[in-house]
Amino acid sequence: MENRYLVSSCISLVLVYLVIIAGGIVRSTGSGMGCPDWPRCFGRWIPPTCTCELPANYQELYKTDSIHTVKFNPYKTWTEYVNRLIGVLVGFSIFFTFIFSIAFFKKDPLIFWISRVVGCCSCGYPSSYLDGDYSYACSLMYSCLFNFCAVSCINFNT
Repeated sequence: MENRYLVSSCISLVLVYLVIIAGGIVRSTGSGMGCPDWPRCFGRWIPPTCTCELPANYQELYKTDSIHTVKFNPYKTWTEYVNRLIGVLVGFSIFFTFIFSIAFFKKDPLIFWISRVVGCCSCGYPSSYLDGDYSYACSLMYSCLFNFCAVSCINFNT
């Protein structure tokens, strides 16, 4: 079980770095609104690749008070979508890391409790989309995840 925990923790660490890089790419390319709705992208689970796959009135459907015109760009759409997919992988890896940490409850309770706190933080992360406080939730979650993964890896290597 310790080996599974170590592998899961290291995978989580790598995935956290990947989602941070993907988030930076989304931000620097302006792809944040590549998918104007959540959790789907243009009302679909797999985003479209051309405007022919969108409803004829898609600009009216996804227009909001802050976004007056919605322009479809497949590169920006897929950049944002890949960022979301990596985020889902991070969530699953943190969940499995928490599950594998249960074996440490008596042997090394610090690992279990840190894992539990990070698991709770990452469970609250999706609800931040509803509140609109996305950037704060991201920075909190990623800092917690990074610290947890780093502590876990260091703990096994000492």
